[in-house]
Amino acid sequence: MNYFSSKKFSFTANSFLKNLIILHSLFAIVCVLLDPILIQLKLHSPQFLFSLSTWGVKKFFIWQYLTYFFVAPFTQVNLSLVFYTVFNMYFLWSVGMALIERKGIKDFLNLYFVGGIFAGVACSMFLMLTKTSALICGINAPLYSLLTAWMILMPEMQILLFFTIPIRIKWLITGVLGVNLLIDLSNGNLTTFVLYFSAIAFGYLYSILSWKTHSPFQFLFPFEKGLIHLFTKSDSHKRKGFSAASEKKIYDFKTGLPVQAEKEDLFADKCLSKIEKNGRSSLSFIEKWKLKKISKKFRNSSIE
Repeated sequence: MNYFSSKKFSFTANSFLKNLIILHSLFAIVCVLLDPILIQLKLHSPQFLFSLSTWGVKKFFIWQYLTYFFVAPFTQVNLSLVFYTVFNMYFLWSVGMALIERKGIKDFLNLYFVGGIFAGVACSMFLMLTKTSALICGINAPLYSLLTAWMILMPEMQILLFFTIPIRIKWLITGVLGVNLLIDLSNGNLTTFVLYFSAIAFGYLYSILSWKTHSPFQFLFPFEKGLIHLFTKSDSHKRKGFSAASEKKIYDFKTGLPVQAEKEDLFADKCLSKIEKNGRSSLSFIEKWKLKKISKKFRNSSIE
């Protein structure tokens, strides 16, 4: 990548992440500000409408699968909301930039948005099965998906914990995610456990299957190798089946020509006869377009 293209890419990535962070922050703050006002007016608050809930799922509020991780888990503006927003937006910026620079915006979007939606769907199914009336919101689910992928992508990279203690990413991320899951389990927060575990699982599986790579933990290598082999094998079979189906042609028993080719030949002969008798202007617009298409197809096949 030359200097110009890398500079342009950096600008695009910076702009994209900045806009996403601004959207996140504004959405969270506006929802918190409007929450008490709309409650006073006896209307549904933004927190209630945009967070994920069994009520929303039953009402077919599909947008909740996307908006729940834009809503902050607070009902008023305070220092906790500020710290929550600053801390999470910093992580989104740092991890997002690292992933985009290494793998591109498409993988970032898949991990963040599809990962968050996947975790939301899994959590909503759990809510419906257990008949739990809980509001699910917060950025943690898609962030966990990103952090898992970041760990797999750069496991040996060292960062300074508390600006003093050097630690590898694989141990830091594993520790943070593992402790959070254990806390949820020990406190009986099964809903958040399902949400976060689903996000981590998505980040893990996406990284392994999409990038054809391994996690930093050797005891998982046999499982990951089998998973990659199975996925690659099924994908190649699908491609072969598609290409074989696309190459199949139906032949006329009498002429020995493909039926489609025979129809095109007849149509071309009819048009040429019409041109010979009355000139090219006698053809309709559709006939001219179709004849041009057949001629182009014939030229391409002749070149091959």
